[in-house]
Amino acid sequence: MIPAKKYICLTLVTLVTATAFANSVKVFPSVALTAKTKDGTEWWPVVGIGKKRPLIASDKGLEEVTARAIRCQRRMVVNDIYVERYSIEKSRTEDRVFVNVEIKSSVPLENAFAMILYTPEGSRNPKGRWTKMRPLTGGVQTMKLQFLPKGIPETGWTLHFFHGGKELYDPARTDLKDAMIGDAYRLYLTRHIQNADSGDANPVPFMMPISQADPELLPKGTEPYLVKVKIKIAKSGKVTEHTIMDELSNELAQHISQTVDGWWFLPRIKAGQPVATTVVMPLKLR
Repeated sequence: MIPAKKYICLTLVTLVTATAFANSVKVFPSVALTAKTKDGTEWWPVVGIGKKRPLIASDKGLEEVTARAIRCQRRMVVNDIYVERYSIEKSRTEDRVFVNVEIKSSVPLENAFAMILYTPEGSRNPKGRWTKMRPLTGGVQTMKLQFLPKGIPETGWTLHFFHGGKELYDPARTDLKDAMIGDAYRLYLTRHIQNADSGDANPVPFMMPISQADPELLPKGTEPYLVKVKIKIAKSGKVTEHTIMDELSNELAQHISQTVDGWWFLPRIKAGQPVATTVVMPLKLR
């Protein structure tokens, strides 16, 4: 007996136009953070703060470096997570810069950190001092932050918050721009792969724009109406082939087929790498 093929079954999806989500993803001027490996030979992205030093993601995995210094280079950054600021108080002694700030993050976060950024005279890129933070709760909270003062000027510096190496934007900024769909996709794809770590993850619908079917094309009645579609998803997340698994009128089948090939998924992850796969997805037409 030939065994039946097994497909991944995704959860129910209602067909609607769904591109507005990208408006929550912002592009803004920020900095890329890097630090040197323990042997001091290479620079790698900073993804957090370890027990006492910056944490980098190198080709050897996560590594806590030996030096405190973080290199800052100006970059445009894409993110959908923000931190609102309600008040800020600053003070200074010979051995500390103190910042008390009332904030609210858009989502709860562990392992966020704060940085003071300043640009020395004649330098193109800013420099920074960092400090660890308590977990962000998603509610209003007061953070009492302390920074080592070396290099920080009396005035002209700014406070920034980071998580996973990316800045969490301030929604009050005037230089925020809505991200393009491609920028948003790369952001979510990176998280999708990171969340899988070196393991597996099922594909996730990312963008599935389609208009509602003409009610005249649907069976009479008011009860929910579902149609199953088998979809082949490339490791790029693009749909390469689809098959409607239910008997439909030519008009309704054409309505679905016109846009299914333009759908976009976060691909299946196997052993930490994107792979092609086939899924069966129920679509709610009514």
